[in-house]
Amino acid sequence: MKVHIHPRELRSPPTAAATAAAAAAAAATAAEWEETVQQLETLELSDPAVSSLSPQEREQLWPSPPTAAATAAAAAAAAAATAAEWEETVQQLETLELSDPAVSSLSPQERQQLWPWVAEKDAANHHYLLLQQPLQQQQQQQQQAGGPICRLIGYLAYKQNPQNSSLSLLRIFISPSQRRRGTGEAFFGACMLIIHQQQQQQQQQQQQQQQQQEVTCFVPRLAVKFVESLGFTETVGGPQKRPLEGPPRGPPSVAVSLNLPAFVQRLLRPRRPVASAPKRGP
Repeated sequence: MKVHIHPRELRSPPTAAATAAAAAAAAATAAEWEETVQQLETLELSDPAVSSLSPQEREQLWPSPPTAAATAAAAAAAAAATAAEWEETVQQLETLELSDPAVSSLSPQERQQLWPWVAEKDAANHHYLLLQQPLQQQQQQQQQAGGPICRLIGYLAYKQNPQNSSLSLLRIFISPSQRRRGTGEAFFGACMLIIHQQQQQQQQQQQQQQQQQEVTCFVPRLAVKFVESLGFTETVGGPQKRPLEGPPRGPPSVAVSLNLPAFVQRLLRPRRPVASAPKRGP
């Protein structure tokens, strides 16, 4: 029997109150951003070298973040996709659970105590590993276009403790028709292997990010000596290993970079006290 194990994180869709609170927070953030932009422009224009530039030249200097409308639209689309995926997966999980007479005979209140996705407080911290069995070719042809090509036959739900790396298993469920075939034991072992690999990858990514953190920017050529005194070095590249030039428009500039972990280590390193010279006698 061929089965597929798909790690998938489920997040419950936000409630109406949470949606309203998010909209209010977005409006407050947009208003604060507009006010900050005005302050930034006033600060920049206090420099004659900037105020003498044309509006087009200033736009090249000033970063242009995404507009509030674009950000809101992207957030709404992502929320809608998450909610649709959530509803579809929850229906599959409930159908799977109700295939067990021991579950279907329970009252709705008793089922809610068993099912981890019903919890509203920490449902966003729940992770699910789904066990899916591919449908037969005849069954696939009977499915509507765009419909599922796999059948859910089991899942494991767990929660990760944010304070440490420990995990809490919430529920493991296997279809009654698969329980005597050793599917549950094999699925549990595969889940533990997947979780272990995910934790190792996260630790490696965190270590790499800490080691490879760099601060990069373009500075005018006249300011290279100054930024080098701060710890920056010129970024070289290309076949001739020359310093990378800045944008073709605007004043001549060169790319520089700063190794952030090394800089912080030097910054926090305790300085040795300078020994005072011995006093000379009369």
